[in-house]
Amino acid sequence: MTYKYRETDPLDVLYNAVRGTPGGVVDAANYLSARRSRQISPESLRLRLRNEGDNRLSFEMFDLLVEWLEERGRPDARDAISAFASQHGMRATPMAQISGEQCVSGLARDALSLGQHSGAVAAEVIEAIDDNRISLDELDAITRVVRETQGTLDGLLARARHLANKGNP
Repeated sequence: MTYKYRETDPLDVLYNAVRGTPGGVVDAANYLSARRSRQISPESLRLRLRNEGDNRLSFEMFDLLVEWLEERGRPDARDAISAFASQHGMRATPMAQISGEQCVSGLARDALSLGQHSGAVAAEVIEAIDDNRISLDELDAITRVVRETQGTLDGLLARARHLANKGNP
């Protein structure tokens, strides 16, 4: 039976990001070995990321792997942090970086984009509850679109704050 990696499990999210990075688990193990001054084999790291048997990933290694993913420019570098926060009923969001136009029309575009995201969330939820239950795959799909929507909301708020500060020195 094949294991199904979940977008709601922090280690699954981290493992998928590591595996999807050029060099994968081998390069990640080398990075951890260099940063921690303690050798870890790719197979040992793989077992820790999969939480197999008595193999556990320390919080230090979790943090260093996120750093490694960020250094390699992975857009999903911090997704494992969001998944971890979500498991505990919290939300982890990056400090919003404003890009694009720094004007009112940029804010209007953000609001329109939010409408699109809300429609995507509604569509996933409607599809999921059609059979009066939510499967793990459906939860993954809902999680994905909700995180995208949260990012849009954070960007909209950052842009509004920027515009307010610009107009009110």
